[in-house]
Amino acid sequence: MAAKFPEGSRLRWQLRFSRAPASAVLVFFDGLRVPLAPGADGWTSTRVIATSDVYRIELDGQTLQPEAWHRLDAVKDLPPQLRVMQPDRSLSLVQSGQRGWALALEAEDDYGLGAATLDIQLAQGSGENVRFTAFSRPLAGQGGNARKRYAATLDLTQLGMAVGDDLIVRFSVKDRRQGSPNETQSAAYILRWPAEDAFEASGVEGLLKKVMPAYFRSQRQIIIDTEKLLAQRGRLDRDTFAVRSDTIGVDQRILRLRYGQFLGEETEGVQAAKPAEGGAEETHHADDGHDHGEQGAAAKKAPPSAAATNQAVLEEFGHTHDIPEAATLLDPETKRLLRAALNEMWRAELHLRSGEPKQALPYEYRALDFIKQVQQASRIYLARVGTELPPIDEGRRLIGDRSGVIRPADSLQAASRDDAPVFAFWQALDGGEPDFGALRVWLAAHPERVPDALGLKVAMDEAQRKPACQACRTRLKALLWPVLPAPLAAPVPRPATDGPARSYRELLRRERER
Repeated sequence: MAAKFPEGSRLRWQLRFSRAPASAVLVFFDGLRVPLAPGADGWTSTRVIATSDVYRIELDGQTLQPEAWHRLDAVKDLPPQLRVMQPDRSLSLVQSGQRGWALALEAEDDYGLGAATLDIQLAQGSGENVRFTAFSRPLAGQGGNARKRYAATLDLTQLGMAVGDDLIVRFSVKDRRQGSPNETQSAAYILRWPAEDAFEASGVEGLLKKVMPAYFRSQRQIIIDTEKLLAQRGRLDRDTFAVRSDTIGVDQRILRLRYGQFLGEETEGVQAAKPAEGGAEETHHADDGHDHGEQGAAAKKAPPSAAATNQAVLEEFGHTHDIPEAATLLDPETKRLLRAALNEMWRAELHLRSGEPKQALPYEYRALDFIKQVQQASRIYLARVGTELPPIDEGRRLIGDRSGVIRPADSLQAASRDDAPVFAFWQALDGGEPDFGALRVWLAAHPERVPDALGLKVAMDEAQRKPACQACRTRLKALLWPVLPAPLAAPVPRPATDGPARSYRELLRRERER
């Protein structure tokens, strides 16, 4: 009499009785009555069951086995499961001579796959002048109904993709559920065509930077990659291990140069010397071919006029840390923390490029700790904008006068909660008269809140039929326990006042009566 089936299935009952009744009805928990029709094959009936439920059989107006509820467990239809084979990363760069982009996807569903589409979005332009073009393409899969593989190749020329554009794709697969099918969307995958570096000659060649920054690896991601590489060390040969360690070292170098820009570094950033005992903040700059200060001028033995001219050129086109405006962006403490982070990054990069990721890991963690301190320090110097509150009237303090402070609309209101019937029913089970009707209404509106809704229905019916059965109420309370709402915060009563407090209140009262 019990059944387990996919939700939304049409069930058909076919019953035979040893003694032919005058009428037979299926009675469900919510009171719905489904009559059985007699025929050559016995008593039959059909009904579409969308959610789990329990029912009993009623013959000639009498319930057959009143304590026997039959379960109908509706199994929820799960959405399709996707696994993207190509591309193997969320961000890909267009390679030299690349004309197409190969995409591959595997999908499976418990009852069968439906339509599959590829959502495409092309982003063109830069800065604020970015325009998006979105369209979709159907995907044809190969395989059985429950498992298919989809493949497609996008022609970059046909799509109109050019230098500096981004191509964003997302897979979408539906199942064959009737009515409203389940749909699963994959994460977004980006194909980027990097913009070429532009140069401008005006006496001194300067590299023009694009407004949009590149996708840099974070220090936390470098730590994750290093730990993952160490875990796979036993399964990799020496050359592969060294290449992957060097790749992580390149990511560390790019991140170090990125943070070095805040200290005025240009290309190679900060290189750390051996730290002094007082801290790890002493650094030196790589030789980048520029003249630094009086030593460079003396080495060139230039006349004063030429030195002054060179210094002016450096201030205009040279190091960022020579510009007074850039030197005041960060306070000295933040600069010290950032310089210490760059030192640790340099040491981590040294060991990673040497194929020693295990020795680089402590430096990576210390660099991450310094970066966190820099981020927290930067929050201190944010401008605080808000309303200016009026000054406190000292003459009204400690007198108990609340006129003009509390408005009638500001009175406290009782909190309304949708799970109040559950709490009231729980309290009534301890010797009171529980409202089974209110709990039935709440259960019909929130079936997902109860771990075992069918078991709760059976326990409710048993407790309602046997009001004196304490064991029935105990079982019902055990099923209601996971559904009980969290207790609300209650006001704490004021403790009893002592002698001095009573005297102080009495003095205030006399002062008001004058």
